[in-house]
Amino acid sequence: MQILLTILGGVALLLLGMHMAGEGLQQAAGARLRAMVNTLTTTRLRGLMLGTAMTAIMQSSGATTVLLVSFVGAGLLSFEQTIAVILGANIGTTVTVQLIAFKITDYAMGLVALGFLVSRIARKSFLKHMGHAILGFGLIFLAIHLFGQTMAPLKDAPIVADMMVALGRDIWLGVLLGALATAAVNSSAAIIGLTLVLASHEVMPLATALPLMLGANVGTCATSLLASVGAPLEAKRVAAVHTLVKVSGVLIAVPLLEPFTRLVMLTAEDAPRQIAMGHTIFNVGLSLMFLPLAGPLAHFIKRVLPNNPSEEVGFQIRYLDERILSSPVLALGAANREVRRMADRVQIMMSEAMALFLRGDEDILDRLEKLEIELDALTRAIINYLANLSQNALTAEESRKAASILYIVNDLEHIGDALTKLALQGRKVIDLGLSFSPEGVLELVDMHQKVTTNLDMAIVAFMTSDRALAESVVETKPKIARLERDLRQAHLGRLWAGLIDTRNTSAIHLELINGWQRINDHAADIAMAVLEVSPSA
Repeated sequence: MQILLTILGGVALLLLGMHMAGEGLQQAAGARLRAMVNTLTTTRLRGLMLGTAMTAIMQSSGATTVLLVSFVGAGLLSFEQTIAVILGANIGTTVTVQLIAFKITDYAMGLVALGFLVSRIARKSFLKHMGHAILGFGLIFLAIHLFGQTMAPLKDAPIVADMMVALGRDIWLGVLLGALATAAVNSSAAIIGLTLVLASHEVMPLATALPLMLGANVGTCATSLLASVGAPLEAKRVAAVHTLVKVSGVLIAVPLLEPFTRLVMLTAEDAPRQIAMGHTIFNVGLSLMFLPLAGPLAHFIKRVLPNNPSEEVGFQIRYLDERILSSPVLALGAANREVRRMADRVQIMMSEAMALFLRGDEDILDRLEKLEIELDALTRAIINYLANLSQNALTAEESRKAASILYIVNDLEHIGDALTKLALQGRKVIDLGLSFSPEGVLELVDMHQKVTTNLDMAIVAFMTSDRALAESVVETKPKIARLERDLRQAHLGRLWAGLIDTRNTSAIHLELINGWQRINDHAADIAMAVLEVSPSA
């Protein structure tokens, strides 16, 4: 009973360490990880390298594949582009196993102490996150050390010896056991780490460990398969290709297990290192074998999972995937992309609103109404997503970024509301057959262009974190306010002069220049959020 409790506690400690190490490395990578994700649309070889790097950072090929399921479902990547990344993820997951195979468990407590101290006393966020990662690795090696102390006495137990012999004889039983165990704990590295410990204490022979290792590679597919449930078709294809590659590799490796074992024995003298090298050889070989076949493989999966022509594609939230909330860096990036979609709609509404008054096109009213509905949906979705994200432990920088996004979402929604109200004035112009004076049209167009330029600059400043550009937008606030006053006086001058067009459109004209000013105020507030200054009430 004591052995069982120690094993269960050790597994929990190992998984906690892997989670902390992965989280610390992700936080330390920060924007670089987001940049890696944004450059996935490159060559196959680069995709392979990026998949390897991402998985080494995230400490889980399953987590990388879940992200790919999310990105494909969101339309960030095509299915074909993910295949090389999946193959790279298979290589990346071998890094953790190779680290575990090193005999540095005696330094586990030192790593724990070092990681704790760095994460506590470091002032720079990068060092704090690296300290968190070091602490995680320390816990991993501490768990391995506990396993070693627990497993050592088992080598003399007859029942354990008989069990290992049975597993060695029935290769497929070992594969099945490895797959089920990995699916249960959601970590192939943890299961393979256990086999390393058993092998290091001569409890498990290499002939038994290798089938378990192969099974662990299949078991890791459970994560991506579960992530694809309810996801779009392209995301299901990602999970399918991941599973197909792993299962095919095992089906090829099992009949060749005897020569594969002899090859592995040539790579190192001790059993733990041999198992780690076997894991690496299997995944590197698998990736190199399937990389040239990425095109035919994609074609095959598309035939197995074809498009459904009857499936309607309308407006939907694309990027806000609950499955990446555990990675704040990526979740904030997803929220940013939805904000970009909000901004696109606001910019279209700005252009259409002016066209409505110039051309009197009733179709514009329908388009504005549709865009306003989409804006409202995006606003609700982003706010709810960030509220869910806030339940995680965010760094001060991430909290500021989330608050900045909320400010901007609020301002974009207010701009949409303002444009919708102005559209009601456009309805009056159409219904009553009104027209503005030539001078009034020039003034309205000029102010609209200035405000549109400022709004575009504010959006670019947010998307690029350009403080200089944001400052220039903030400086326009008093200028546009003065322009609004000047145009109001000019309009009143024409009104006192008795111009008929001016008299008929007076209320609408004044509402328009006031509306453009309010929109510019919101653009300035967006820029102020970039400068980390709370917008005015």
